[in-house]
Amino acid sequence: MSTRSILGVGDVERRELLATAVRAALSTGVLLAVYFLLPLNRHGGHSLVRDIGVMARLGVAVAVFLAVLMFEIRGITKAKHPMLRAAVAMAVVIPLFLIFFAWIYLNLSTSEPLTFGFTSSHPMSHMTALYFTVTVFSTVGFGDITPTPTWPDS
Repeated sequence: MSTRSILGVGDVERRELLATAVRAALSTGVLLAVYFLLPLNRHGGHSLVRDIGVMARLGVAVAVFLAVLMFEIRGITKAKHPMLRAAVAMAVVIPLFLIFFAWIYLNLSTSEPLTFGFTSSHPMSHMTALYFTVTVFSTVGFGDITPTPTWPDS
């Protein structure tokens, strides 16, 4: 196998570079597939129960994100080529972060459709939530979807 010298990484075989690219692409693809396959529960009922459900899902999302982050950091510290492993870690952590925010926005919208200007007959979709997340995090913020405060009835 031929090797390449990469600044900051050292001598790396082509197969290691290819494996890094494949792992990064696969991890992003799997994360997106899981996000789009997650079922949505349309919440009704008492607002307190609804809010507790949203907060519980938020807690699960934070716990999973932190666990994956710790796993990736541990993988980087033990890797033969830490820079290559860090590239894979970034391909996992960044999409995971965006997907979790999209999932949280989606849960908020399904819990209270007016939160983002949608209605129960036309709720926010997985794709719309991901689109909104990317526009917010990229600071583009087109303004076509905006959070709107919903105040309890007085």
